[in-house]
Order: sequence, then structure tokens, then C-alpha cells
Amino acid sequence: MDKAYIAILSCAFLFLVHYVLGKVSHGRRGKKGAVQLPPSPPAIPFIGHLHLVEKPIHATMCRLAARLGPVFSLRLGSRRAVVVSSSECARECFTEHDVTFANRPKFPSQLLVSFNGTALVTSSYGPHWRNLRRVATVQLLSAHRVACMSGVIAAEVRAMARRLFHAAEASPTAPRGSS
Repeated sequence: MDKAYIAILSCAFLFLVHYVLGKVSHGRRGKKGAVQLPPSPPAIPFIGHLHLVEKPIHATMCRLAARLGPVFSLRLGSRRAVVVSSSECARECFTEHDVTFANRPKFPSQLLVSFNGTALVTSSYGPHWRNLRRVATVQLLSAHRVACMSGVIAAEVRAMARRLFHAAEASPTAPRGSS
């Protein structure tokens, strides 16, 4: 058989399997266990709504908000994202429902690099995270510690500025001063 024919059949088979598994899993959940998600534009299997994301991204989100409303959901690959585009809805999300939005998504790679997701920046909201935040605030970010480290911070800022300057000089597209 021709390789292109096999590739087309494989893609069609994968699409069919993905579609059937999606329908089976949604049907098995039932009406009681169904999660009420905000409206969403039509998605493509496997990539979700990535085909809708164009530059500039804020203009794309504005067009989607005009079509779908101030709160809508997008599937970016295997992750679902909720986009809140009005200040009233954002205020409600971060004042009345703040605990719901406090957790971070779990990624498989996160478990490997952050001691099973227990580091400050990767742990979920709860008593462990509050304890880590308290320790970081008292021990690392206190005024005394920052004052003690001000020399190191200044040296790092100078080194970074120097690296940026040298990278800009080496770039062929860097703007040159008129002389």
C-alpha cells in the first residue's frame, strides 16, 4: 500500500477512536456529574482551540468574548482554560470564588522537579502552601534579609544588563544610534 494512504487511514482511525471515547466518557458521566462549563467555540480533536489563537492574542480573545460572552472556555491541547474578559466577572472570581481559583494545574513534569509538587510555587492551596508561604515571607523576604542581599542583587542586575547589552550589540537587527 501507498504510505500516504496508510497515513490518511491512521489519522482517520485515531480521529474516530478519539470521538468515540469522548462520547462514551461524556455519556457515562450522566447529568448529575456533569460539570457546567462556560460556552466554548467548536474545537478540533487533540489540539482543541489552538487553531483560534492568533497574534495579537488580546484581539483574538476580544473577538471570542464578543461572540461568546464575558466568560468562555478554551481547550489548549489537553488543558482547559477559562477566559474572563470583563472586570465585573473577574472581580467576582477573585473575591467571592477565590478559593476555587486558588489551585494550580498539575503537570506530570511538575512532580519530578518539585519534590512531588510540594514546592512553594507548585503546591496546591491549603495548609501546606500557607506554611511554606509564611516561612518564605519571614525567612527569605523580610526587610532585613533583602537589605543583607542588596549587594548581591545589585551585582546580578548589573551582570544581566551587561549580558543584554552585549546580546543587543551582537544582534544584526539591533537598532544603531545615529552618529
